[in-house]
Amino acid sequence: MNVPIEMSREHYDLFVAELDIKSPAYTVLKNNIVSQDRQTARDERTIEILCDLEEADLLLVAATRFYPAAAPVIAKAITRARES
Repeated sequence: MNVPIEMSREHYDLFVAELDIKSPAYTVLKNNIVSQDRQTARDERTIEILCDLEEADLLLVAATRFYPAAAPVIAKAITRARES
């Protein structure tokens, strides 16, 4: 199951900065980007990450531990994917 996660560029950058470059979560964030710097209706720059459910769960655990501000966005994306 694919899980598209869309988060602000600011949250993405700060989340990545908190992770060890050898961690699985870092690898997912750096290698699964679909589109960068899209403008939203609110004129906010966003990053879209496409991953599978296992990777999304991994990101949620890492966000909860290292950058909690990103956790709600990831949790919401997982919920949407499961309901689809």
